[in-house]
Amino acid sequence: MNSLHQRVLNAVCSEHQFRVLKQFNDGQTGCSVFLVTNGCGLRIVKIGSSSRSIIEIGCNVDAFESLSSVDLGYITPTPIEYVRYGNTIVLIMEYGGIPLNHLLMISNNPVYILRNLTDWLLEVYSISLRKVAKSRQHVTQTCNLITRKVECHFSSHPIGANLVEIIKRMGYIQLLAGLKYSCFANTDMMPDDVSLLINENRFYFLDLHVPVFGMPLIDLGILLAGIETDQTIGGFGEQLIIAKLADKIVDLFEISHETGYIILQLGKTLHDVYAARYSCSAKRQEDLLARAQVSLRIINNMLNDN
Repeated sequence: MNSLHQRVLNAVCSEHQFRVLKQFNDGQTGCSVFLVTNGCGLRIVKIGSSSRSIIEIGCNVDAFESLSSVDLGYITPTPIEYVRYGNTIVLIMEYGGIPLNHLLMISNNPVYILRNLTDWLLEVYSISLRKVAKSRQHVTQTCNLITRKVECHFSSHPIGANLVEIIKRMGYIQLLAGLKYSCFANTDMMPDDVSLLINENRFYFLDLHVPVFGMPLIDLGILLAGIETDQTIGGFGEQLIIAKLADKIVDLFEISHETGYIILQLGKTLHDVYAARYSCSAKRQEDLLARAQVSLRIINNMLNDN
């Protein structure tokens, strides 16, 4: 944590009588994130001073407001205070509980946790279902995002160059006509982006961004790939539970199982490209890009067969 964030944290703690319990890994955003208490409950304090971290915090607030406007504010921790300290932005919000990846790793019954999560997700998806075609934009944006990330970071990599060629040949446009519905979706559903507040038995989405409507099969693909990548948090049982939820979303959206499977693979590809981008291991990066290549070839073959 830099000295500026330390000074701001001290000011926030003094004003609200907070005591810092833990500092979290701030990932790639440049935010400093803390778990605090004032004796009456747990809170999260998020501090940003760089352009990227300030945008990140603003997106969290915008996402909550967008969800609240359609009565879905309960699925993400509530912002309590959003203030500026000089050139620094501070967000104080509810504590969302223990991240899913940690829960699955320490639980004696991870399948039970994941089954409860998928039941909750199906309820959220069903409640938020709308007959609007934002899922078409979501699929298109996902394909474009995969292309941009690969071209930006892996264009000189043998597998990366091949990924771009596969995407350019991929006729995903034919998927879009059948997408008539949208529901809650956020393209940010890694296992550490979902949490459980155990004493209240409530799940939350963490670090949400706008837009908050689209195609949830992309999110499920990201979650599935995250579980498949980390062998400490999942196995076949967990993957099967997610696959069953995917089947229910296919029915909810009135699309074919082939279309649903293709979109799920797109989500997995997006996860693998992002994970490869931030991997510190050359071997892991190679494995993730190879897995993305397999997913894209499956998509391409299925589209060409139709």
